[in-house]
Amino acid sequence: MTQQPDLLALFIKAALSAFPDCTALHIPWLPTNSSLFSSLQTVDTVRSGAAPYLPCRDHTTHYSISLCPTFDEYLAKLTHKTRYQARKALKKLREYCGNQLELVRIEQAEQIQAFLDAAAEVSRNSWQHDALGAQMENSHEEVERYTQFVRQGVLRCYLLLCKGEAVAFVRGFQFSGVYYYSRTGFDADLNNYAPGKVLLYLLLEDLHKHNPPYTFNFQEGDYEYKRHFATDCRPKTDLLLVRADWRGSCINKLAIALHRVYQDSVARLKKLTKG
Repeated sequence: MTQQPDLLALFIKAALSAFPDCTALHIPWLPTNSSLFSSLQTVDTVRSGAAPYLPCRDHTTHYSISLCPTFDEYLAKLTHKTRYQARKALKKLREYCGNQLELVRIEQAEQIQAFLDAAAEVSRNSWQHDALGAQMENSHEEVERYTQFVRQGVLRCYLLLCKGEAVAFVRGFQFSGVYYYSRTGFDADLNNYAPGKVLLYLLLEDLHKHNPPYTFNFQEGDYEYKRHFATDCRPKTDLLLVRADWRGSCINKLAIALHRVYQDSVARLKKLTKG
């Protein structure tokens, strides 16, 4: 019977063969405490035709939430401070909106155009727009793409309305028991009312009550609010399986050497800055 290390080597070799023009396979968000990470670090270079390389020395953290039977049980897992601040923000924003605060779940095709209109408008007035550029597109092609998500049964977005006007949005997807928190934004003019935090709080309440998934995936990014609302976290990193045969080895060795010089330079600059 084929042993697991041999099976992994065969899989890597087949993957490299399927993409002959690629000099490396990129495996993102790989948990560093997983058996797969350990196996890939010691993979047989001769059998697989690939050698492992970690492009980042500093591991990041991936955050997620294991949903509970009820929303109250989930809240009980959070710190008292997190619960208090979330409820205080909800009360404050609700008062500002004259008690006209509404969470709208977007799952149907007829909701898509209105969602994209509102999300694109909110995005233009969010901090992400200045820092990262446009976060939401609003075009005929985008409507078609979201319609396809509806047909696949994976679309689950949200809008937070204040007096009927959108002040925050979340683009999300749910499938195989996992909710993917893909993209979010809120009106920067209401920053003092924490509409993003309020939307997340109400969204999590809705996820516990309506078609609940097993897991809430925060996706990439290490932000303070994720640390506060998450119930699970694990270190993760990106790993490259660089081609070790004659076609790619020379290019990869040069690229890796240059990247290591770059990393050493950054590390030295950080030390100088701290000094």
